[in-house]
Amino acid sequence: MRNLLLYTAVFILLVGCNSPSSKPEELPIEQERFEQQLKASNFKQLKLDPAQFKFLNTFYAANDYQRFWVNDSLLLPDGDTLQHLLNNYYYFCTPLNRYKELPSFHDLDLIEQENLITLKLAYLLNDLKEGFIDTVQKQIKPLSPLSPDHLSKFIKEEKIGTWEQNILRHSTPHENFTKTLEGINAFVKTYKLDTIAYKISSAKEDSIQSKQEAKLALYTKGFTDGPEIDDSIYTLALMKFQTMNGLEADGVLGKNTVEALNESNASKYNRTVLALDKWRWKDSLPDKYIWVNIPAYELSLYINDSLKRQHRVVVGTRFNRTPQFTADMKTIVAYPFWHVPYSISSKEILPHLKKDSNYLAKNNYKIFKDGSRVDASQVDWSKIGRNSFPYSVRQDGGSYNSLGLVKLLFPNEHSVYIHDTPSKKFFDKAVRSYSHGCIRCQNPLELAGYILERDTNVYNRDSLDVLIARRTQKTIPLNHPFPVFVDYISVGTDSNDAIVFYLNVYNKDEEWLRLLK
Repeated sequence: MRNLLLYTAVFILLVGCNSPSSKPEELPIEQERFEQQLKASNFKQLKLDPAQFKFLNTFYAANDYQRFWVNDSLLLPDGDTLQHLLNNYYYFCTPLNRYKELPSFHDLDLIEQENLITLKLAYLLNDLKEGFIDTVQKQIKPLSPLSPDHLSKFIKEEKIGTWEQNILRHSTPHENFTKTLEGINAFVKTYKLDTIAYKISSAKEDSIQSKQEAKLALYTKGFTDGPEIDDSIYTLALMKFQTMNGLEADGVLGKNTVEALNESNASKYNRTVLALDKWRWKDSLPDKYIWVNIPAYELSLYINDSLKRQHRVVVGTRFNRTPQFTADMKTIVAYPFWHVPYSISSKEILPHLKKDSNYLAKNNYKIFKDGSRVDASQVDWSKIGRNSFPYSVRQDGGSYNSLGLVKLLFPNEHSVYIHDTPSKKFFDKAVRSYSHGCIRCQNPLELAGYILERDTNVYNRDSLDVLIARRTQKTIPLNHPFPVFVDYISVGTDSNDAIVFYLNVYNKDEEWLRLLK
């Protein structure tokens, strides 16, 4: 009986502990302290401004003050991974001094680490989305975090791959953007971001001195283990460097290679920051378009964001620069005449005429005045000056014609167009800036045929071949204009998706690059 009473008392006591009138379960002490400290904006070591505290309070309140990166006693694996990535922000090609004013993780307690990881991640993700240069104010954009709801979505959504891969792919305005960002990510993990601007001696003046200076430059850039290396290792390192800089990998210390070695990796990194921003600046691209990138000497044709064709091109020299612009291709001309620009006829053809009156006939040129043909043999060329050249010059169609066998026209204020060329040898060179400003294209008949076939045009590639075989000049209007973008982005990737730092052939973008230094 006594035992029965004892069991009954214990049962009543247990039931009472779980009755609705009992107190609700209290938050764990660390969770409670986390919420209280955040609401009070009161941390021991972590110093943040009111806007940063407001952002964190908004974010965590919307997530019921859930902690993502720490628990009561330690930094979780995801938090540890993100701390490493956020300490190495250059993995994501942000300006090198972008986050220098933000606190470090050093000596912070777990609650402070949780908040700083969230804040830095929000800044990084927004930077990758919005970019860094304000083109209107011509200044670097101030730090601004990703909105709390977008940050929550990014953190909670199912990840494909690592945190690093997901951050890299957070903003992908174009395939070329993604490839360039992933390419620079691989580069900075392997090579040093040196800041030394070299002045390597000319190999023609002192080959021994220039080689020693090149060895030192390769070492400081991370291509070799030291400056004192034998020539076989030096040559292999130089060839690897040349490939990465869009140059012919011949192991020879030529002018262009010296120019690339003289530029620091930090400078090339800044050019990559700018290249990525340029992709961010673009509005939505059309369903079909041609993109000519001047520093890459390459023409790419896209349909529905898919790369369909690529052609090597020759662009203007540093003195006759191909401009940046956008226009619509409207016509294709088979077997074209070349109406020589006045600047070329007066400055380049006239000196030849003064030396050789048969120069016009030898090169299939004809001259006209007021629309009427002039007999060149009846002109006293010694009396004609470059500033008073009264003639227009036309070169007849044919394989010898400077425009080759086809030209593709997209009316623009610069009178620039794409055309064939008899000078095929230049396409074999890595650096191809040899024209007067127009764009010489390798295999242009294939390009023109591809465009015509997708234009539902009565003419096609076979039609072009027939016209050319008959030596018939024909202007073919397109039914649907084909957009053309002539651009200047000095960093990209190769066919293996490895980063390529093209020569800054026109030394453009200094205004923007100064902001990034």
